[in-house]
Amino acid sequence: MTGPSRCHRAIVLGLVVLMLTAGCAQTNPSVPSVFGRIHYVVIDDGVSDSQVRAQVGEEVRWVNVRLTPVSVVFNGLRHGDVSCEHGFSNSTDARLTAVILPDHNASLCFSTVGRRTYRVLDGQRPGVELNHSAAVEVIEAR
Repeated sequence: MTGPSRCHRAIVLGLVVLMLTAGCAQTNPSVPSVFGRIHYVVIDDGVSDSQVRAQVGEEVRWVNVRLTPVSVVFNGLRHGDVSCEHGFSNSTDARLTAVILPDHNASLCFSTVGRRTYRVLDGQRPGVELNHSAAVEVIEAR
């Protein structure tokens, strides 16, 4: 009986290693996803990357690790500048805003080339900015 159980253990171990490798590839932000790379911006006392550079169609995801909500605000975006969004709401004055609760995220994919500046505001103290200059530089896809 040592033959089948040894073989069974080798198969199970191989499957576990394969699943761990696949899982790590899916959670690593430097590995391109099916739809393109994901750029993470962590929001704490400020933003982890105030000058994100993304290709057209790539996702930029803001993750709130604070204990309080934050707002991410883009002014001047036109219809067609964004190809995907999660957690953002559009207003009539070309403003996209996301209120991100603690341990949550919001994301955008940009469809046009250009520099998009944004602000991160403290959700509990209206008007208090957590960053002074942050932008997403959208470049042509390669």
